[in-house]
Amino acid sequence: MRKVRLLVAAIALGTLAVPPMAEAKTRPQTVRFTVPFDDEGSMPYGIHQCGVERMGVCDVKFDGHTTLRGDGWVTFADYFGHGHGDPMTRKFYGESWDRHTGSVKGCGSGSFVMQQRIVGDFNTYDPVKGTYRLDIEWTILPGSGSGDFTDATGEGTAEGQATLQFANKGSYTGSITCPRGKAVASR
Repeated sequence: MRKVRLLVAAIALGTLAVPPMAEAKTRPQTVRFTVPFDDEGSMPYGIHQCGVERMGVCDVKFDGHTTLRGDGWVTFADYFGHGHGDPMTRKFYGESWDRHTGSVKGCGSGSFVMQQRIVGDFNTYDPVKGTYRLDIEWTILPGSGSGDFTDATGEGTAEGQATLQFANKGSYTGSITCPRGKAVASR
C-alpha cells in the first residue's frame, strides 16, 4: 500500500513523467501497398538514332499520364522522362518524374513526385503478346509533397509488361511514410 501512495504522490507532484497521449497521434503514418497500373502509353519525342554502324533508337524523351486505382489509392499521374536504348544489350534505361495528385488511404490527399529508374528488357519480348518486361525502382522526390503528403518519403518497385508503342501494365509495390498523414475513405 505504501508503494501505491508513493506512486500517486509522485504523479501528483509531477516528478514521474507520463508520456502524453497526443504524441502517439503525431507519429508518421506508414502505408504499405500494391497498386495496379495500366498506362495507355507515353508520347515519345526527341528520338535520336544511334548511327549507321549501330542501328536502333539511342535516345528518347517521353511524357504521358495514367491513373492508379486500388489498395486505397486514387491518384492521377502526369509524367515526363528520358532514356536510351542500348542495341548491344537490347535494353532500355530511363528515368522519369511522375507527379501524383489524389489520395492514398492512411495518408490523405495532396500531391507528390515519384522519381523512377526504368529498365525495359527487349530480350524478354514475346511476339505473341507483343510485350517485353519492364522493371522500375522508385522513390518520392524529397520536398515534392503537398497537402497531406508534405514531407512524405517512400520507395518501392514496379514491374510489368510494356509494348513497343510504350503502353505498359503491371503493379507498384512499396511504402509511403506521411508525417502529416490522415486516414481517407477508399473510393
